[in-house]
Amino acid sequence: MSTESQKLDSKITAWLEQQRVKALKEAETENRVMSSRTVTISREFGCEGYPLAVALKEILEDASGDKWTIFDRNLIEKLEREYDLTKEFLEKLGEKASAVERLKAMLSRSWAKDNEDKFRMIADTIFSIASAGHAIIVGRGSAVIAQELPNCFHFRLIAPLEHRIKSYMLRTGCTKDDAASAVLEAHANTSTFSKDFLGVDLTDPLYYHAIFNTERMKLSSIAVAVSKVIGY
Repeated sequence: MSTESQKLDSKITAWLEQQRVKALKEAETENRVMSSRTVTISREFGCEGYPLAVALKEILEDASGDKWTIFDRNLIEKLEREYDLTKEFLEKLGEKASAVERLKAMLSRSWAKDNEDKFRMIADTIFSIASAGHAIIVGRGSAVIAQELPNCFHFRLIAPLEHRIKSYMLRTGCTKDDAASAVLEAHANTSTFSKDFLGVDLTDPLYYHAIFNTERMKLSSIAVAVSKVIGY
């Protein structure tokens, strides 16, 4: 097993243990607490979604005294491959699981026809993570998939194209031309994914509690603002 895979396994194991302990506490009090919040971060490619998640995680752990887990694409895809891990969480949601069925109705016909199982896997995994709480989910259409969950708060990062290209170039060390190609290609792929997968436009502001321009605000300030919006 690679070092990266071991890191992912340790994150998943720690998160599952946290949910187990939380479930025991909730069973004792017979009350599902609103402290089980989840944050989703959507972003235009080139905006610093993961660095924001890291900054936010530090603030939330200091404020809540609990451990928060960042779920980026790599960690979510690993959970999808180990699909049985998420089923037990979805099964405990009762009527809330019907939201996944309503999500299916949003699918474009072409996706639903050929990718039913893939949709179920992605939706169930993200829905389960978001429902369990103490999670910061970056991308993967999570703002739409978890839209009906009352414990979830959704945010989006935007910025002018030139700013996103410069940001990507500085973070990766690539040339400006390569950065521009990467940003434009990723933007096109994300648009295709959201429209084909969910049949929606992720740029619609109505999906989000707040939208931040990363050219005009520092990530540290955005992280503080997000923490205030969700109640910390």
